[in-house]
Amino acid sequence: MTSAHSPRPLLAPERAIACLKIIRGGRGLITLGRRTAVGREAAAGGLLQGRGLSRVHAWFLRKLDGTVTVVDADSTNGTMVDGRRIETAELREGSMIQLGADVALMLEYRRLAAEAHCTRLTGREQEVALLVSTGLGDAVIAERLGVSRRTVTTHVSRLLSKLQIGNRLDLIQRAQGLAR
Repeated sequence: MTSAHSPRPLLAPERAIACLKIIRGGRGLITLGRRTAVGREAAAGGLLQGRGLSRVHAWFLRKLDGTVTVVDADSTNGTMVDGRRIETAELREGSMIQLGADVALMLEYRRLAAEAHCTRLTGREQEVALLVSTGLGDAVIAERLGVSRRTVTTHVSRLLSKLQIGNRLDLIQRAQGLAR
Protein backbone atom coordinates (compact mmCIF):
# COMPACT_ATOMS: atom_id res chain seq x y z
CA MET A 1 0.00 0.00 0.00
CA THR A 2 1.26 3.47 -0.87
CA SER A 3 1.24 6.14 1.82
CA ALA A 4 0.40 9.81 1.31
CA HIS A 5 4.12 10.54 1.53
CA SER A 6 5.16 8.11 -1.20
CA PRO A 7 8.07 9.31 -3.37
CA ARG A 8 6.46 7.92 -6.53
CA PRO A 9 6.61 10.26 -9.53
CA LEU A 10 3.52 12.14 -10.67
CA LEU A 11 3.94 10.68 -14.16
CA ALA A 12 4.13 7.01 -15.13
CA PRO A 13 7.81 6.06 -15.61
CA GLU A 14 7.26 4.99 -19.22
CA ARG A 15 6.03 8.51 -19.95
CA ALA A 16 8.50 10.44 -17.82
CA ILE A 17 12.22 11.06 -17.73
CA ALA A 18 13.85 11.73 -14.36
CA CYS A 19 16.05 14.84 -14.52
CA LEU A 20 18.07 16.99 -12.18
CA LYS A 21 17.57 20.68 -12.86
CA ILE A 22 20.67 22.64 -11.89
CA ILE A 23 19.47 25.46 -9.65
CA ARG A 24 22.85 26.73 -8.39
CA GLY A 25 26.45 25.86 -9.29
CA GLY A 26 25.98 25.50 -13.03
CA ARG A 27 23.34 25.54 -15.72
CA GLY A 28 21.34 22.94 -17.52
CA LEU A 29 19.67 19.63 -16.96
CA ILE A 30 21.12 16.25 -16.03
CA THR A 31 19.05 13.34 -17.29
CA LEU A 32 19.18 10.33 -15.01
CA GLY A 33 19.90 6.85 -16.25
CA ARG A 34 19.52 3.76 -14.09
CA ARG A 35 22.70 4.73 -12.22
CA THR A 36 24.14 8.22 -12.67
CA ALA A 37 27.21 9.63 -10.94
CA VAL A 38 27.12 13.37 -10.30
CA GLY A 39 30.03 15.53 -9.26
CA ARG A 40 32.83 17.72 -10.52
CA GLU A 41 34.08 15.19 -13.08
CA ALA A 42 31.19 12.74 -13.24
CA ALA A 43 28.16 12.32 -15.49
CA ALA A 44 27.27 15.99 -15.40
CA GLY A 45 29.92 16.45 -18.09
CA GLY A 46 31.44 19.45 -16.38
CA LEU A 47 28.09 21.20 -15.94
CA LEU A 48 28.59 21.48 -12.19
CA GLN A 49 31.00 23.84 -10.47
CA GLY A 50 31.29 24.75 -6.83
CA ARG A 51 33.25 24.70 -3.63
CA GLY A 52 33.17 21.43 -1.77
CA LEU A 53 32.04 19.37 -4.75
CA SER A 54 33.76 15.98 -4.94
CA ARG A 55 34.80 14.35 -8.22
CA VAL A 56 31.99 11.85 -7.74
CA HIS A 57 29.82 13.42 -5.08
CA ALA A 58 26.65 11.32 -5.23
CA TRP A 59 24.97 8.52 -7.14
CA PHE A 60 21.40 8.78 -8.38
CA LEU A 61 19.65 5.44 -8.83
CA ARG A 62 16.44 5.26 -10.88
CA LYS A 63 14.31 2.21 -10.15
CA LEU A 64 12.01 0.49 -12.63
CA ASP A 65 8.96 2.13 -11.02
CA GLY A 66 10.45 5.56 -11.74
CA THR A 67 11.44 6.47 -8.20
CA VAL A 68 14.90 7.94 -7.65
CA THR A 69 17.25 7.35 -4.73
CA VAL A 70 20.32 9.48 -4.03
CA VAL A 71 23.34 7.93 -2.33
CA ASP A 72 26.19 10.09 -1.02
CA ALA A 73 29.48 8.78 -2.46
CA ASP A 74 31.43 9.35 0.78
CA SER A 75 31.85 12.97 -0.26
CA THR A 76 33.92 15.25 1.94
CA ASN A 77 31.24 17.94 2.29
CA GLY A 78 28.12 15.79 2.27
CA THR A 79 24.82 15.61 0.44
CA MET A 80 21.63 17.23 1.71
CA VAL A 81 18.06 16.55 0.64
CA ASP A 82 15.43 19.11 1.56
CA GLY A 83 17.74 20.56 4.21
CA ARG A 84 18.75 17.25 5.84
CA ARG A 85 22.18 15.65 5.52
CA ILE A 86 21.78 12.13 4.15
CA GLU A 87 23.71 9.02 3.27
CA THR A 88 20.79 7.60 1.24
CA ALA A 89 17.36 9.09 0.54
CA GLU A 90 14.42 8.45 -1.75
CA LEU A 91 13.51 11.57 -3.68
CA ARG A 92 10.18 13.07 -4.65
CA GLU A 93 9.50 15.32 -7.58
CA GLY A 94 10.62 18.77 -6.43
CA SER A 95 13.15 17.44 -3.89
CA MET A 96 16.03 19.87 -3.43
CA ILE A 97 19.47 18.28 -3.36
CA GLN A 98 22.53 20.21 -2.17
CA LEU A 99 26.02 18.95 -3.01
CA GLY A 100 28.81 20.68 -1.10
CA ALA A 101 28.43 24.38 -0.41
CA ASP A 102 27.53 25.73 -3.86
CA VAL A 103 25.56 23.20 -5.90
CA ALA A 104 21.77 22.89 -5.71
CA LEU A 105 19.71 20.52 -7.84
CA MET A 106 15.99 19.79 -8.06
CA LEU A 107 14.47 16.48 -9.15
CA GLU A 108 11.86 16.85 -11.82
CA TYR A 109 10.12 14.51 -14.22
CA ARG A 110 9.83 15.54 -17.85
CA ARG A 111 7.50 14.08 -20.41
CA LEU A 112 6.91 14.61 -24.04
CA ALA A 113 3.85 16.54 -25.12
CA ALA A 114 0.82 15.20 -26.96
CA GLU A 115 2.60 15.20 -30.34
CA ALA A 116 4.85 12.39 -29.14
CA HIS A 117 1.84 10.29 -28.24
CA CYS A 118 0.08 11.09 -31.52
CA THR A 119 3.07 9.76 -33.46
CA ARG A 120 3.03 6.67 -31.24
CA LEU A 121 6.54 6.97 -29.89
CA THR A 122 7.44 4.19 -27.48
CA GLY A 123 8.50 5.07 -23.95
CA ARG A 124 12.10 4.32 -24.86
CA GLU A 125 11.89 6.47 -28.02
CA GLN A 126 10.55 9.33 -25.90
CA GLU A 127 13.42 8.86 -23.46
CA VAL A 128 15.98 8.85 -26.31
CA ALA A 129 14.36 11.95 -27.85
CA LEU A 130 14.63 13.84 -24.57
CA LEU A 131 18.27 12.82 -24.14
CA VAL A 132 19.02 13.86 -27.75
CA SER A 133 17.36 17.22 -27.04
CA THR A 134 19.98 17.91 -24.36
CA GLY A 135 22.70 17.55 -27.01
CA LEU A 136 24.12 14.22 -25.85
CA GLY A 137 25.76 11.88 -28.36
CA ASP A 138 24.73 8.29 -28.96
CA ALA A 139 27.57 6.81 -26.87
CA VAL A 140 26.66 8.88 -23.80
CA ILE A 141 22.94 8.14 -24.25
CA ALA A 142 23.74 4.42 -24.51
CA GLU A 143 25.75 4.57 -21.28
CA ARG A 144 22.99 6.43 -19.44
CA LEU A 145 20.31 3.97 -20.60
CA GLY A 146 22.43 0.87 -20.16
CA VAL A 147 22.05 -0.20 -23.80
CA SER A 148 24.40 -0.50 -26.76
CA ARG A 149 25.31 2.42 -28.99
CA ARG A 150 23.73 0.51 -31.90
CA THR A 151 20.42 0.36 -30.02
CA VAL A 152 20.47 4.14 -29.56
CA THR A 153 21.31 4.63 -33.25
CA THR A 154 18.31 2.45 -34.16
CA HIS A 155 16.02 4.49 -31.87
CA VAL A 156 17.27 7.74 -33.40
CA SER A 157 16.64 6.39 -36.92
CA ARG A 158 13.10 5.37 -35.95
CA LEU A 159 12.50 8.79 -34.41
CA LEU A 160 13.60 10.50 -37.62
CA SER A 161 11.22 8.31 -39.60
CA LYS A 162 8.23 8.59 -37.23
CA LEU A 163 8.58 12.34 -36.85
CA GLN A 164 9.24 12.72 -40.59
CA ILE A 165 12.41 14.75 -40.17
CA GLY A 166 15.70 14.45 -41.98
CA ASN A 167 18.57 14.88 -39.53
CA ARG A 168 19.70 14.94 -35.91
CA LEU A 169 19.68 18.74 -35.65
CA ASP A 170 16.01 18.78 -36.67
CA LEU A 171 15.40 16.00 -34.12
CA ILE A 172 17.05 18.08 -31.38
CA GLN A 173 14.87 21.09 -32.25
CA ARG A 174 11.71 18.97 -32.44
CA ALA A 175 12.48 17.12 -29.21
CA GLN A 176 13.10 20.42 -27.38
CA GLY A 177 9.67 21.52 -28.57
CA LEU A 178 8.12 18.25 -27.41
CA ALA A 179 9.66 18.33 -23.92
CA ARG A 180 7.51 19.93 -21.27
